[in-house]
Amino acid sequence: MSFIQKLTLSLPVSLAFFAVSGWAQTAAIEGVVKGPDGKTMQGAQMKIERLDVKGNYTVKTDKRGHYFYGGLPGGSYKVSVLVDGKERDFQNGVPIKIGETQSLNFDLSKSDAPGPATVDESGRALSAAEKAEAEKKNKEQAAALAKNKALNDAFNEGKTAAAAGQWDAAITGFTKAGEVDATQHVVWGNLADAYVGRSKATPATKDAARALQEAASGSAHGIRIATTPRGSRTTRSPRGAGARSSGPSSA
Repeated sequence: MSFIQKLTLSLPVSLAFFAVSGWAQTAAIEGVVKGPDGKTMQGAQMKIERLDVKGNYTVKTDKRGHYFYGGLPGGSYKVSVLVDGKERDFQNGVPIKIGETQSLNFDLSKSDAPGPATVDESGRALSAAEKAEAEKKNKEQAAALAKNKALNDAFNEGKTAAAAGQWDAAITGFTKAGEVDATQHVVWGNLADAYVGRSKATPATKDAARALQEAASGSAHGIRIATTPRGSRTTRSPRGAGARSSGPSSA
């Protein structure tokens, strides 16, 4: 048998293998839609939106009210029923897993107004109590995420300012972070460093430190530092003179 014949015979098997392998890497969703009269509805448009990563897919129901869409990546989806371009019902957070077909039905006769029908991981509709608990957890998670974002934004603001030597802005940023979450010790450590950095960089503070150093050095040589509102001046006391001299000696 020639190489071409062998290749021709093996090609369909290879194609089938790749087709099965490719299908195993995706998922599908199917279901039946009933109209306001309780009968299966033909021509309803199904909108399938992926929530975790952007992706939109559409398909219409057949004459039996059935819809099917394959080749979907795994993830969390919002599935909506549109009639005449208007959303009539939807289910949010529908989990679709690789290699599986999710079944999801809609009955518009039981849906007076568009609204979410929250489902669990198996696709089962939640009770009112379960839905309320799920919404509570979602709100708590959203609040925690918002707090974490505010903390990180303020802390990064302080770090960026500190790296640039902008100590006042750094102190403001770290103070904001501490107000968001007072339990973060790293925030207070960086705030303390920012205050130290500002004290070293402030001219007035440098002058005061220098004056103290001169006072300590001059005391051993009969020199005193007289401090005035405008700064300081150095005077030398004559030997044997009293300690009350606060200005230069007269000629």
